[in-house]
Amino acid sequence: MSNVVPFRPAQETDDGAIDTVSGPARCLVCQHEWIAVAPAGTSSLECPCCHTERATFTQFISPINQRLWICDCSGWLFAITGTGFVCVSCGVASTMDGKRIDP
Repeated sequence: MSNVVPFRPAQETDDGAIDTVSGPARCLVCQHEWIAVAPAGTSSLECPCCHTERATFTQFISPINQRLWICDCSGWLFAITGTGFVCVSCGVASTMDGKRIDP
């Protein structure tokens, strides 16, 4: 028996790459944990153990075939604002095109 759980057809990005994400997942029914890979935008996962669709990603998920924005402080988590985004590690604000917003 295979532990690979099939998922709906993946969506392609503009450059033809498959838009997928991966990260730690946990089933809310049986508490099974594993590293899941799924199409971007997936809201629930099928558990490979109990086969219910009541599993979810538990932490930050890494986009595959996509570039990540990383702050000069090495932070990778940002809050989106009306004018751009703010690094939650150091508080530096930037516009969507990467220009720093001075306080």
